[in-house]
Amino acid sequence: MPPRGAFLPSGAAATAVMVRNVVAGYNFFGLQAVTNAILRVAHSVVTGNSTGVAASGSTLFSYGDNDIDGNTSDNTAILISLAMH
Repeated sequence: MPPRGAFLPSGAAATAVMVRNVVAGYNFFGLQAVTNAILRVAHSVVTGNSTGVAASGSTLFSYGDNDIDGNTSDNTAILISLAMH
């Protein structure tokens, strides 16, 4: 399976993707946001990947209810916490 995330060509306007109730397992990247993307993650599991969560020039938001564990490197990105409503 390909990684779950947001990918944009350089210079493109920002786009936002919401990932909810996903298992991202046994990939190179579990979740990845690249080049001016916004990725929001909720109720998801990221395990068994080379890199669990990664971002480059993008923003990753987490609702704090995800399980990110068991990856070679769990998190190379800064996950910004969002309050659940």
